[in-house]
Amino acid sequence: MKVLSPTALEQIYAHADRSYPEECCGFVFADGSVYLGSNIQNELHRKNPEMYSRSAANGYTFSVADTLKMNKAFRSDNPVVVIYHSHPDVGAYFSDEDQDKALFMGEPIYPVSYLVVDVRQGKTQGSKLFAWDGNGFAQKPFNDLQTELCMNAVSFPDILVRVAKLPAPTLEGAGSTLREVIENLCAEHPQLRAHLLYENNQLKEHFLFTAEEELIDANDPLPEKAKIEVLLATSGGMDVDSLSNEEVQRYVRHITLPGVGREGQLNLKKAKVLIIGTGGLGSPISLYLAAAGIGTLGLVDFDVVESSNLQRQIVHGNSTLGMPKVESAKQRLQDLNSHIQINTYDTAFNTDNALELVGAYDLVIDGTDNFETRYLVNDACVQLGKPLVYGAIYRFDGQISVLNYKGGPCYRCLFPQAPPAELAPNCSAGGVIGVLPGVVGMIQATEAIKLLIGIGEPLSGRLMRFDALAMKFSEIRFKRRAECPCCSELRHTQTIAPAVCADAVPSTPSLAEERYIKPRVLKQLLEQHSKADVLLDVRDASELEVCKLPGVVHIPLAELDGQLATLSRDNTHYLICYAGTRAEQAATTLLAAGFANTKVLQGGMKHWVRDVEPDMPLY
Repeated sequence: MKVLSPTALEQIYAHADRSYPEECCGFVFADGSVYLGSNIQNELHRKNPEMYSRSAANGYTFSVADTLKMNKAFRSDNPVVVIYHSHPDVGAYFSDEDQDKALFMGEPIYPVSYLVVDVRQGKTQGSKLFAWDGNGFAQKPFNDLQTELCMNAVSFPDILVRVAKLPAPTLEGAGSTLREVIENLCAEHPQLRAHLLYENNQLKEHFLFTAEEELIDANDPLPEKAKIEVLLATSGGMDVDSLSNEEVQRYVRHITLPGVGREGQLNLKKAKVLIIGTGGLGSPISLYLAAAGIGTLGLVDFDVVESSNLQRQIVHGNSTLGMPKVESAKQRLQDLNSHIQINTYDTAFNTDNALELVGAYDLVIDGTDNFETRYLVNDACVQLGKPLVYGAIYRFDGQISVLNYKGGPCYRCLFPQAPPAELAPNCSAGGVIGVLPGVVGMIQATEAIKLLIGIGEPLSGRLMRFDALAMKFSEIRFKRRAECPCCSELRHTQTIAPAVCADAVPSTPSLAEERYIKPRVLKQLLEQHSKADVLLDVRDASELEVCKLPGVVHIPLAELDGQLATLSRDNTHYLICYAGTRAEQAATTLLAAGFANTKVLQGGMKHWVRDVEPDMPLY
């Protein structure tokens, strides 16, 4: 079944692993996107274990919001085709209880198939697919989807890619041994067989095969999701010492430029560039560098593609909604230029991996959206001596610079410390005009190409500023700070503790537990609304243009102190913001002023949309 792609299965299996030992549930749309459902049975059991006991018969139940979304999908051009749920520690089978839930008067309630996930001790072992055969939900022959998930990435030498006319330098192949992987790839790409296998199906000796940087034999078991590299024994893989005729033709507009030529283009081909973030800035950066012929691009991001991204994140599209951003970007970039290598890291850039990631590349480009990561990127580049191309955007303004280049200043020379969270630009709430990251990202890509070729004057020691509303560029010159906590001698004596962007990461609760109200509980309360209950939204006015609850009183957090007199201490105030951080600050202000009946919507509008109104737009 096409919709159960490796990407979809990964999301489902991860959901099952997270939910263990409780059951999870959700569904898959016809376009292959996955909806992670909410198991309302868990919530009911936690509230009243005696009334809602846990058994095979009532292990999971969709929430009302999920059921409504599913019913709505059946009336759309993207209906639900598979409903999934997990079986903790009992294997994957369609039980009598499952049959009862799926049928009404002997007929299926929904025209769908059912995927049952086998999860044991918190780790998914596989899954089985069941479809209606006229009498019941019988197991189909295509029932073991674990091998579909465990795909291996196989990279081929550039010359073999050209000669065999492969669609990309790196292909995905299923199999638990090298021989199985090669056989499956040859079945999918028959032109490969003559190059890799003799007539007796033995692997040809003039190739070397490696997995995780070690030589492997044909029948050696492979590690899970192995990265296999096929090397020509005589040349050691992709030829980075020359340009093919096809590459010369492709990059002719570069090669004919004064100061570039074949040597400059070859420098780009040999270069390894790490792009941290594949969102607004990472999109134009990656597109232009891939088109320019950067030999190896590394993409770091932990997020998935959402519809709200498409206003500015042009490397993604509707066809990749729900897909990890790095994989979505890789798919587009490989389509743009099949001559380059793209490495993806579906992870957050953090202290555990920063030095390893930065150390593997020649140049780093900052496409992040929060201070914590930005300072970490800078510090890792300084420690390893890697140049950093910096870019930042907010609303209608952009900044660009080249940092840590040939003894030049670093980001901490420019901004030694981040602003406190309450003054930091709010990454989600602030908004950004869609074309702004295109302008800033394009300039970042330009600076990267200049550095790699060795031409022009880089933006080292210069902060370029762009005002989109006034359509003006300006520049600020800056130097290394003698007391810089990162690139001066003080780095040995000072501890760096960057701040973060408000609402950028989940905060630890700052109030007593009873001061929080969950979205579903607030929804029940609103259905029996009392005049004494006041919904107080402390976000900026522009945020309420996107989404808000009915009947809210709007007082921005910055104005709350001056408007306390307009509120009654006899009322119960339910404080609302985007993710909960500003509402907590507002609650602290109200409690200190004697408003005893004050509560915070836990998780803010983000959790309201997640748990109560999934169709409500969110920014």
